[in-house]
Amino acid sequence: MMASQDRKITEIQVEDIQKRRHPSKHYVYVIKVIWSDGSRHVIYRRYSRFFDFQLSLLEKFPIEAGSIDPQRRIIPFLPGHKIENEDWECVKETTTPPKNNKHQEATNGSSTQSK
Repeated sequence: MMASQDRKITEIQVEDIQKRRHPSKHYVYVIKVIWSDGSRHVIYRRYSRFFDFQLSLLEKFPIEAGSIDPQRRIIPFLPGHKIENEDWECVKETTTPPKNNKHQEATNGSSTQSK
């Protein structure tokens, strides 16, 4: 069996959005994570976590963010906070497997639920 520090994320996909009412009304994204050892986890994240993650990626990877050349941007734009049907479709379309292990560092420390 592969040591947990050796495994890498091979696929990430936003599967659904759930409305929550506790502690206050909010939405969470249901995200499926598949690891290189074949294990699967489902994690739940609020929009604010996506926003913070987006800012982190844009800061750490300026070339991929299009800061130097907008034509080379590969980090997708984040839809607005208000979830509309077309925004949900946009989120589903832009979730792709990471191209390398750089993205894994931003997911460390996340609470997960095994599937």
